[in-house]
Amino acid sequence: MSNLYLFPLSDLHLGSNHCDLSFFDYWCKKFESAPDNKAIYLLGDLLEFPSTHVDAYDVAMNTHDALETLIELLEPYNEYIRWVCTGNHEARSLKEYSYDITKQIASRLNANYTRNDFFDKIIEGDKEFIVFGKHGTKVSKSPLLAMNNFVSDMNHINADLYMQGHNHYSAFYSQCQRGYDEDKRASYLFSGHFLDYKESYAHNKGLLMSPPSFSRLKIDKNLHISCDTFYVDEVN
Repeated sequence: MSNLYLFPLSDLHLGSNHCDLSFFDYWCKKFESAPDNKAIYLLGDLLEFPSTHVDAYDVAMNTHDALETLIELLEPYNEYIRWVCTGNHEARSLKEYSYDITKQIASRLNANYTRNDFFDKIIEGDKEFIVFGKHGTKVSKSPLLAMNNFVSDMNHINADLYMQGHNHYSAFYSQCQRGYDEDKRASYLFSGHFLDYKESYAHNKGLLMSPPSFSRLKIDKNLHISCDTFYVDEVN
């Protein structure tokens, strides 16, 4: 197997006034320039889908237009998209309208769909590499605390790579887990976001305003994994 490149994508929040589509264009360039052995995982909150009771009028486009724009942006890459997760913003369509907009996204992109989480298997010879992904359920004021909680929460799940969005951090961590026959390395990824926080709720509340970012993972022929992270303030 040649190197496999994974592109987890989450928290685009398309439709939000703070969505940075120019940085998403940079994501597209990085994806297109990667070798052809690659895959995309969509980890939720791709759409803003504002609450009908709070911020339905504070958006750049309505949900229908945001959905159509999302499909237009991602359809050129649909052969690489393996899974689509429901984020807490898309979950509002189920809660408030009994309409599963994530299922619609997955269907139109011809990708696997999950309302909760997924396992994906990568096979190289007699070796298996298991990927686990979900949108995420917790937030933290600190990336270090968030990662600590993430690692702890995954203790009951058996995988080689754990991926999560939701908290708007980009971070990669790996640790060796001792085993009976052989040791195993587990890796953990926060997938970043595409929001410009200036004049946003995070800015107004004095929260940590992590810059827009995304990661590209590389898995080599020995199933060893490495991570490159791209921050908007480093590439613009």
